[in-house]
Amino acid sequence: MSRRFYESFEQARSECPPGSSVAGTVTHSGKPLYFVVRAEDPDSKVRELAFEAREGRPMTALEKTLLRIAEERNAERG
Repeated sequence: MSRRFYESFEQARSECPPGSSVAGTVTHSGKPLYFVVRAEDPDSKVRELAFEAREGRPMTALEKTLLRIAEERNAERG
């Protein structure tokens, strides 16, 4: 991990209140992007937050539906 990415992670971790954790995603240019999530947030919520951080906008209803379908199919496959 480069020093800049490490510093970005450490900054997010320092802003992380109790009961939360740091999650991350990768931007289109390949840079890691870290953000704070609540420990009780389900995986689907973390994926939505990662999408918003990466794309700069919330998921549309269609995107959420397509993600849900893909997750259900993956779960069926085991």
